[in-house]
Amino acid sequence: MNMTNETANGFGEQLFRQLKGVSGEKRQKLIEEINLSLGFDEPAIRERRHANRLRCPTCGTATSASIVCYGKAKPGSDRQRYLCKSCGAFFNDHTGTVLHRTKKLERWPLFLKYLLDGQSIRQIAKEAGISPTTAQAWRKKLLTHLAEKMSSTLSGIVEAVEISVKTSYKGKHKLYTPASKTRETLVFCKSRNGNVCVSHGSLQELKQSCKNSDILWHTHLIPATPISSAERRLLHTKQADAIAGHFANQYARMRGTATTNLPLYAAWHQFQHETRHFTQREKIRRLLFAGL
Repeated sequence: MNMTNETANGFGEQLFRQLKGVSGEKRQKLIEEINLSLGFDEPAIRERRHANRLRCPTCGTATSASIVCYGKAKPGSDRQRYLCKSCGAFFNDHTGTVLHRTKKLERWPLFLKYLLDGQSIRQIAKEAGISPTTAQAWRKKLLTHLAEKMSSTLSGIVEAVEISVKTSYKGKHKLYTPASKTRETLVFCKSRNGNVCVSHGSLQELKQSCKNSDILWHTHLIPATPISSAERRLLHTKQADAIAGHFANQYARMRGTATTNLPLYAAWHQFQHETRHFTQREKIRRLLFAGL
């Protein structure tokens, strides 16, 4: 399909709107057109997954002589199956991605669209045509993948702001006692070149993990002697403050989240901030292929 980005964006939005109140074969046809407009199919997944070189996810072998095609992942599927002769492991185009062992693969773009819209799990499940359990599992899988794969590229002068939230035992009420009113710390960083990092833990811990990086922390720039107004403008933390404030507002609307899930929501917030100027179609494509 030969379209400019602007035309494709408008076409995709139009197709999503047409889904309202449509069911049966017509709905399935629209879903296929949406996926086609996004370039989301098995050949595209294979090309993105193995863009540089076919690599075994088990042992890391990347030599063409050691990895052979071994038919299709299942009858009637376009998904390729492979055998690594170095370690004997089988894998396919989805192994190690958010799409691994996912049924109703064609529903992923719909799921991502409604997730980006900020809808609840039940609303997402209803609109995407999947169960609430599946929607919950997909969301956790996606956020876990983002938390693991979204690397920080902080460099240069970096602003850093800490916020504290109450430790939550949501879903684990037996662990809660009146004496367990502890708090968790999140650090929001933004470098002057625009890169963002949100991490769970103290700023000191983050500095320790990044001590060999090319980073000049904002706190190291503050002199002991009084400074001019021009220097104060250089040493501001407005950008990091804005990111932290936006997360705090989102966190308040969630009415708390389990502390174990804080890194996942931090990664999601980082993604939202980095793509805030993208169209929704671009965000969906980025999530689909970032998961590979």
